[in-house]
Amino acid sequence: MITCKNKMFDSYLKKSFAAMKLFAHGLLLATIAMTASSCNRHRSHSADKGVEIAQTDVQDQGGVGLCWAYATIGLIESNYKMETQTGDAINLSEEGLAFYNMSQKLLGIATIYRKKRSDSNLNPVEFGTLLDGVEFGKLLIRIDGGHVGDWDHADPTESANGGLQIATLNGVIPESEWTYKFATNDDYKAFLVEVRQNFKELLQSSENITQEAIEKTLVRTPAQTAAFPSSPPKNFRFNGANITAADFAKNVLKINSNEFAKMTVKSAGDAPVFTPAATLVSAIKATLARGISVPLAFVPYANFLKSGTYSIPGNASPSTLPESAGGHAVLITDFVNTGSQEGALSMADLKSQLAKGFDNLNYIVIKNSWGSTASQFQGYHHIDRSYIEALDARGYMKIIVPADIAANPFAAPTINPKVTNGQ
Repeated sequence: MITCKNKMFDSYLKKSFAAMKLFAHGLLLATIAMTASSCNRHRSHSADKGVEIAQTDVQDQGGVGLCWAYATIGLIESNYKMETQTGDAINLSEEGLAFYNMSQKLLGIATIYRKKRSDSNLNPVEFGTLLDGVEFGKLLIRIDGGHVGDWDHADPTESANGGLQIATLNGVIPESEWTYKFATNDDYKAFLVEVRQNFKELLQSSENITQEAIEKTLVRTPAQTAAFPSSPPKNFRFNGANITAADFAKNVLKINSNEFAKMTVKSAGDAPVFTPAATLVSAIKATLARGISVPLAFVPYANFLKSGTYSIPGNASPSTLPESAGGHAVLITDFVNTGSQEGALSMADLKSQLAKGFDNLNYIVIKNSWGSTASQFQGYHHIDRSYIEALDARGYMKIIVPADIAANPFAAPTINPKVTNGQ
């Protein structure tokens, strides 16, 4: 193996992982307790709810920037629970989704660099120097991010949508079939160094660049200890029958990324599409009414988090927010209007609450991935209207919702009777 001792790369590693820790924890927590990985389902985190959407247990992503994977898997698990006749629970692998995402990104990087080698007619020494360079180091550091065409590491909603794309393309596996977890940020740092070694050797070899070859670079050699111990299984047994990961995603979990679309109030792209926060909230409420949770990317400013709720004090203003503080991906599970009753609403009451405008919103509820002890709401947080208004004016907020709702967010919502109290 080629040892990775490039000082500039090491510097980028240190800076990246320091930023990643802030990113993954939203600038809030240095250490958090690990939650159990059992799949007991919670109907809700507390009594104050407007809709009744089944959720999996709150998980803990640790010090690794895979919040996008936890938000994506949380959505898929919740949808499965809501749609099955018996309300069956399922526990899926976030790292399995991350594995396929990384292999897709590495395949793209490999194609670019093999082309650079050919176009510039680089000899082995020159090509090795290129692979030790700053640009290559940056690309390798970013393989944990979600995969979609214009993915930006500072924008986790790109990965939430991309996570559904990866699941549609490669499949999803139960955690019981592939149990690997990154325990700490240091584990991930060591993982990335070993993967870089393997990937660099592949690029310098004459081996064809295939998906299989790329996936091997993510798996540890006999001399390594930090890369993935194996690839996720391509097939496994589910309910007594053999099934591939792709068929499992398509036919059992009913995953189809084409059914979803992104909406945003801010965008870092060259051609941003701005949507008022009130429109996003309308889309959120309409999606929740169907019994579908909503992946969200937002800026989690630590100084505006009090007692589990993100809010802007009355004497503050959007200008109080810094320009940027990283980003985080979570799952919206509920909304509560001002004066709304506690407990799941009846059909009539929910229709009434859905009809109320943005000015009547009290807060939205988010399922986080920082462990069940990360807030007074058993790992959930609240984001109140004042904070959403601030993100509208400064910062960003992006969501993934059904495509038809994104196209017409103010249409009369379709209510899934399962989200009501049955009255």
